[in-house]
Amino acid sequence: MGALWDGAYDNANQVNEQGRLKIPEAAWESRRLKIFKKVDATAFGPNVTYVEQYLGEPPTSVYRQRIYVHRADPASSRIITDIYAFRGKDAEKVLGAHKDSSKLKGFSPASMDKLSNGCAMLWKAVGDSFEGVQNAESCHYIPSGISEKIRLSDRIVLSPAALST
Repeated sequence: MGALWDGAYDNANQVNEQGRLKIPEAAWESRRLKIFKKVDATAFGPNVTYVEQYLGEPPTSVYRQRIYVHRADPASSRIITDIYAFRGKDAEKVLGAHKDSSKLKGFSPASMDKLSNGCAMLWKAVGDSFEGVQNAESCHYIPSGISEKIRLSDRIVLSPAALST
C-alpha cells in the first residue's frame, strides 16, 4: 500500500467539470492538491508518509500537513493509518518535507498531536486498490490553539491510477 501513496493528486479535472455536470454551485468542491511521500522518520516506525495539502486556484495555500503511520492489523485483516498533526508553528518548519525529509528529524509521536483512535483510517484491500474509512461517530479532533471540537469523516479509494475521496 505504501508505494501507492507516493505522488501528487490534483482534483482540477473534478473542479472543472462541476459546472458542466450542473452540480449546484453551493456544493462545488474547492481545488485541492495533495502530496503524499513515503519518508524516513524512524521515530514513528518503518511505514511513514508525509502529507502536504494545498487549497486554492491555483492550489498554493497550504491548509494541512500530517504524518501518516501505517501498520498491519492481522486480527481484522486491515491496514490501520494513524494520523498525527503538527503543533503550532511546527508545520512551518517542515514545509516541503516531501522533498527533504531531514526536516522531520526531531519529531516523534510525543511531539505531535495524534488524532484520536476513532480517527485512524481503516483500510481493506479490494483487488489492486485499497478502500479506507474513518468512523464519523468517533472521530473528533481539537486542533492546537482552537477550543472547538471538529468532527472528521472520510472515505478514500487508493488505486494505482488515482486517489478518490
